[in-house]
Amino acid sequence: MGRITIDGKVVQYSTKEEIEPKFWNAKEGCCTGKGNDSKRINNCLDELKWEAEQHYQKDIERSGYVTADGIKNAIQGVGTNEVTLLKEFALMTEEIKNGIGITHTQKTYYLYGNACNVIRDFLQYKYGADDVEFSRINKQFMEDYHFHLLTVRNFATYSIRNYVCFLNRKSRIL
Repeated sequence: MGRITIDGKVVQYSTKEEIEPKFWNAKEGCCTGKGNDSKRINNCLDELKWEAEQHYQKDIERSGYVTADGIKNAIQGVGTNEVTLLKEFALMTEEIKNGIGITHTQKTYYLYGNACNVIRDFLQYKYGADDVEFSRINKQFMEDYHFHLLTVRNFATYSIRNYVCFLNRKSRIL
């Protein structure tokens, strides 16, 4: 059984590992035996701990907060198939490309591609990430994006408004 405690909230999950109680050190949270099973389980526990720490850091960087349930779900792979912003943009851009001359213009295709590239650059610059889940896009994210366009990209006010409104419409945040 794995246990995660954050801000006093405790969640437990199955590690899918078993060991005889005489080989378990509850105080240290690891196996005490010298056999292959003990080594394998200790390695598994080290990997789970490392994975939890990685998810913790990602959540802090992305949203500024972490929950024990969020870490547990990330370790177990729950909710990892969430729709992401740039994947959705890629699908929309492909639809627009296929609709040029029918429902969309070449200019619309260009604008979508350009907006996607600007967002990709922002995600890399601010978060070191290749994409972001829609659930992570919040008011702070939008403010960071606006600030990035203003200071890093040196966009004019009119352009900033257009890019922020475009992202806002696509993510339905505000």
